[in-house]
Amino acid sequence: MIPQILPDDSPRVRASDPETSHEAADATAGSVATSQADVLAVLTDALMPLTDAEIHSYLKGKYSPERVRSARRELEVQGRVRCAGVVKPPGRRTKCRTWEVVS
Repeated sequence: MIPQILPDDSPRVRASDPETSHEAADATAGSVATSQADVLAVLTDALMPLTDAEIHSYLKGKYSPERVRSARRELEVQGRVRCAGVVKPPGRRTKCRTWEVVS
């Protein structure tokens, strides 16, 4: 039987998860911090607040839209970015929040 808790295991998986889930969590552990840093850099360099879709357009091919939204939310929880307002982009039926770096 394969042990369910491995040395240096990631806390983002349950002890009952299969070994492959533990390996996947360990492989992505560094990308979480990197994606947060990249989202923060995009917002820092931006001349105005950006929507999640606009942030993703700068990071397309590097991260999925879901990872960009998660990274932005994690930064919001940390108090490093905040909602700057709401816009209705052309061609969209709904409004979107815009985000900026907290000074």
